[in-house]
Amino acid sequence: MALSKILPASSTGSVNIGTIKDSTGTNTAMTIDSDGVVKITQNPCFFITGNNGAHVNTSPVVFATTLIDTRSGVDLTNNKYVIPVAGKWHIHVQLGIVAVTGTGACYPIIRKTPVGGGAVTDHGYSYYSPINAAGVVSYSHIDVDAIVDCAVGDHFTVPFSQVTGTYYNGPNECRFFGYFLG
Repeated sequence: MALSKILPASSTGSVNIGTIKDSTGTNTAMTIDSDGVVKITQNPCFFITGNNGAHVNTSPVVFATTLIDTRSGVDLTNNKYVIPVAGKWHIHVQLGIVAVTGTGACYPIIRKTPVGGGAVTDHGYSYYSPINAAGVVSYSHIDVDAIVDCAVGDHFTVPFSQVTGTYYNGPNECRFFGYFLG
């Protein structure tokens, strides 16, 4: 119901609402605390990490530990996140330690595969290619961000392209997360 039907047209006061429930009135969808902080209790989001503590070059990037998964979209068996709610999503991948030997290169990609097939799309990558002498190893940090319009069932993976490049698959160095924007 619109506020104009609840409040008189000449109202100059404010509406005090601390909790907003779902349409059944059972589950809390949102609260606003006394400091004005809005808390959305089940906002879809995920956060997964690597865990083997070694430099590897597997593709897609292997994620083995789920830290947050509010809507059961994480699929660790297939190293992907399946979108549970349609709309715009912020997706992020961090490879905290990549290593390249000699004149090699590496880059992770945020890749979306649409539900039901169709064209796979890449939504950003970060390229690392140092100028090294043969046998010299260089290390760097790579982050990739994307805001992507998604349908329910679309899924994201993180392919890792490399020539003599690796990433460190530890929980603090190898991270993949995202959250629903609306």
